[in-house]
Amino acid sequence: MCKKIVFLSVFITSLLFGKFDSKSVQNFFSSYSKPYLIVVKKSEYHLWIVDRNLRIIDEAKVAVGKNNDLKPKIYENDQRTPQGLYKIIESIHQDMPPESPEYIRLQKMNKIKFLAKDGYYRWNNPKQDLGTNAFGYGFFRLNYPNQQDKRRYLIALRKKDIPLKDKNSLEFIKMGDGIAIHGTNDPDSIGHAISSGCIRVKNEDLRRMVSFFKKGSYVLIEP
Repeated sequence: MCKKIVFLSVFITSLLFGKFDSKSVQNFFSSYSKPYLIVVKKSEYHLWIVDRNLRIIDEAKVAVGKNNDLKPKIYENDQRTPQGLYKIIESIHQDMPPESPEYIRLQKMNKIKFLAKDGYYRWNNPKQDLGTNAFGYGFFRLNYPNQQDKRRYLIALRKKDIPLKDKNSLEFIKMGDGIAIHGTNDPDSIGHAISSGCIRVKNEDLRRMVSFFKKGSYVLIEP
């Protein structure tokens, strides 16, 4: 009975939201036997959950990297959000059992204080620290850098498009990692280019959609 109710709820929701028109999403479902896909459109500051029939199951506004020139992320601290097909490789959130290692890890992450002097500030207020609880409800790490990202980096390196660590260094800036879809303590930032590269979602939206943010779920990030 419970499964029927869930299916009916998803079906009604998909009728309300309509269908998703994207060739890249169609290509994904042609290549992968997955029941749904998380789609992020950087230019629209938007995230959708799309099923195999291209029905939109749910959606939310997001924030993306400060450098929203709609190019892929190439190296650490370029302030861009990546582009391409990714997988969630870590899924931790507030509704996990409090004694679980994942829940404890999230609490520790949310105790980190992010400072304005390091580039982490509240929307529209560069002098105010972003502070603690920056990851909010949950943290869903992507497998950035993937093989496509590594190829981009090597091409940029050959073209000498990767900066040196500093003017006295002979070492180039690395690719970086740690990109995720996560919650936020700054809901006013949603709908803007403000993060260091991660995708921020309001906590209530993430909580509502959390069943889709499992380890192994695919995320397609488009310009």
